[in-house]
Amino acid sequence: VSGLLRRPELNSQVGEATSFDEANGRYTVRIGTEQIALRPMNVERAPFRSSGAPAETLEPHAKVRIHGLSARAELNSCGGTILCWHADKGRYGVQVEGSLETVLLRPTNLEEVKPPRVREKWA
Repeated sequence: VSGLLRRPELNSQVGEATSFDEANGRYTVRIGTEQIALRPMNVERAPFRSSGAPAETLEPHAKVRIHGLSARAELNSCGGTILCWHADKGRYGVQVEGSLETVLLRPTNLEEVKPPRVREKWA
């Protein structure tokens, strides 16, 4: 939670987004026992803590493309963002693009998407 003016005591608190109300454009976020409605600009995704990543690591915030899933085939070709490495499960935590859903995926089901290089034109 960040940028709240009327409830500054909630800034920097970590909560759980439980739903999104499209009618009013706000997330319902649970912080402790309290539920509050927040605009997207006041919600930041908190990264998981991690350690022991594989040799070819994908850094947190890296953009990836999901492929090769059979149980969740609807996620194939979707983009995502790396959140962390779960050493105990041997999988990355990935936030699926355009959603609040986080999935745990094997490195073999992820392809890093590098941003295009910008070329400058010389006069």
